[in-house]
This record gives sequence, C-alpha cells and structure tokens, in this order.
Amino acid sequence: MLSGKSDSQPGWIDFHVHVRGSRDLSHPQAPDIPWLRSAAECFEPWLARGVELFAEHGRHPILTQVYPFFKELGFNEILRQFNKYQASQLLRSMDIAGIETSVVCAIEPFFETLDILKTLEPFGERFAVFCAVDPQASDCFERLAYYAASNQVAGLKIHPPLVGPTPTSDRMFELVEFAAGHHWPVIIHAGTFPFPLLEGTDRVRDLEPVIQAFPEVPMVLAHIGWDQAADVLRLGARYSNVFTDTSWQSGTVIREAISALGVERVLFGSDFPLFHQGRARDILQSALRPNEVAPVGYENARKLLNRASGLRSLTE
Repeated sequence: MLSGKSDSQPGWIDFHVHVRGSRDLSHPQAPDIPWLRSAAECFEPWLARGVELFAEHGRHPILTQVYPFFKELGFNEILRQFNKYQASQLLRSMDIAGIETSVVCAIEPFFETLDILKTLEPFGERFAVFCAVDPQASDCFERLAYYAASNQVAGLKIHPPLVGPTPTSDRMFELVEFAAGHHWPVIIHAGTFPFPLLEGTDRVRDLEPVIQAFPEVPMVLAHIGWDQAADVLRLGARYSNVFTDTSWQSGTVIREAISALGVERVLFGSDFPLFHQGRARDILQSALRPNEVAPVGYENARKLLNRASGLRSLTE
C-alpha cells in the first residue's frame, strides 16, 4: 500500500508531471553554467520554497516585465531539475505523497516520447504518457500515427511557447484533429513563464477557435493558465470541453476554477519536478471540500485516461 493511501480510497492521480528518458536535456538558450548548477544543488531546499513563492506571486505584471532578463538563469535551473529528477526520484515522490499514477508529458524534441515510454516500461500502471511531436518536423504525423498504433499513450501534449505551433495555425488544428480521431484528450501549456518563448504563442485567448472547433476533444489548459487564469476560466465557462490542472496555482484560484468549470473539469497536477508533488497536493486539499477530493484528486483524471482507444483502462 502506498504511503498516504487508504484501502478505501484510491491514490491520487497527478495529471501533469515531467520526467526525462535516458539522455540528458540541453537547450541552446540555456548553456550549462557549472557554478550555478553547484550553487543550486547546495541551496535546493531554499529554492523549493522560492518556487512556491514564485508560483504565488510571480505572475504580477511588474515581475513579468523582467522575465526576459532572467530567461537564461531560470531555464538553466529548469534543465538542472529535469536532468536530476528521473523516474526513480519520481516514484519515490509518488509513494511519499500517496500518488498512485502520474501522467508524464512529453515535449519533443526535449522529452522524446519513445525514450520516455522505454524508460517507464518497467513500472507498469504507475504511469500514463501523453505523447508529443515537434510540430515543425516533416514526419510529425507519421510519428503520431506510430504512437497511436502502439496503444501506449493516453493523450497528446502541446506546448506552443516552447516548441509551437501557434495556437491559431493550421498545424494546431491538424494536431487536435488527429487527437480527436484517436479519442485522445489534449494537454496544452497555458501561461507566461520565464523560459525561451516562440513569440505570439502564449496567449490563452488565442486558443478559443481550436477549442470551439473540436467540442468532442477534452482540452486541459495547464496550470489554470497561471498568470492568465481569467482567460482559462472564461473559456471554461463558455466551452464544456475545457478542463484544467491545478499546478502552480493557489487555493484561491483553484476555488475559482471549480466555480467556473465545475468540480468535474478540474484535475490535480503538480508539474514535477519543478513543483513538489506533496506540496501541490497539500495546496489543493486546502482548497477542496470533502466531496470534491475524489473527483479532482483522481476520478476526473481516470475518465480522461480511459478515453484512448485500445489503451488498457485504469482500475481502482
């Protein structure tokens, strides 16, 4: 039995985590800085608290104006954590926090779907994987077809600010159309964070046309939009296929999301390793009424994960 899990209650499902496969991650806009990496290792417990404060206050308009000056430092720290916290550390975190299943999101070309699937294969149903493709690659739909045929993925992850596509582009519509044909839910990054951006790709309101065009596709707008939460809630009130996960949000915003979308369209998420799973769960629990723990903690996630055609259903 997992720590934090009772016989009468299934473990939580964390609908938003990342873990790399077998290779280290790198990015041309975040060259490795050895002294910075060493300092981060020494001060990591304090950094974790700093991340919590940033999650609560970093969306302030004044702070967002200075993001460009800290992109290299911030993204360097993100890559350090992604390279340090691998599958074994994620499993340990899940056991401590009472999390039964984590949804691992690929972001190609950084987190490659096949590499993640191979890495997680020994752990069975502890993980579900949302695949991704580089939308600029000429073979992106061949890769998606391969992932779909494998029956090993439960959905599609799209990260417009980091790899594209632009929310209103033909490629965005094509990707979601592919997901619709395979009964996949789609997770779309939502919010402005201090990492390298593809200009004009991070406006949540620009997602409305694709949300409207595919009412049968559940679209999880991640982080409740973080600094753009109002736009996520507006879309969620207007379109019943809009879902969201609670990563990086305060209890106050989580309550607003439940009011706007209903308890059946809000999902627990942490964004591990950038945010501790146990702390994300505690923040969520503080915002939930007793009758909301089951749907937000695991039932809503299970329903979405069971949509994928050919994918073995999760059992309690």
